[in-house]
Amino acid sequence: MHTSSVESPPRPEHRTAARSAGVLALCSVLLLTLVASRWTPLMSVDGDISATAHRWAVEESALTQACRILTDWVWDPWTMRLLCAVVVVWLVVKLAARWTAVWLALAVTLGSLLQQGLKTAVDRPRPVWPDPVDSAHYSAFPSGHAMTATVVCGLLLWLLRG
Repeated sequence: MHTSSVESPPRPEHRTAARSAGVLALCSVLLLTLVASRWTPLMSVDGDISATAHRWAVEESALTQACRILTDWVWDPWTMRLLCAVVVVWLVVKLAARWTAVWLALAVTLGSLLQQGLKTAVDRPRPVWPDPVDSAHYSAFPSGHAMTATVVCGLLLWLLRG
């Protein structure tokens, strides 16, 4: 007697991860929509938070300098992209994990393109201060730091999935 093979259902953690990714994607689209439409309640809260953060930055110059070093050099999107490039080479040379290396390179490239495209599409201006502590000459949303962190965290979760 021959029994037909039955595909096993996906492991629960894969369904949970997919569900979580879907919820986070939905939240991201909602936030993108609210920022792009310049929804007044969100813009008001954002203005209050940025004014408070700027006041703290002006008052705490040593802490501000330390944060600038971290964001401009350690967590800078280009620093993280360079780190990912090193990991791609390591994956290929040391582990012969070509597909993982290709996946990482594509994720970083597509994440960067998506982020730059969204910045252009949303064109959210940065706040202007009479006493700026830093400057940037491009649109403010979405954050390159956040997009880079998302790609790196996604890679780490993918590598650790077992």
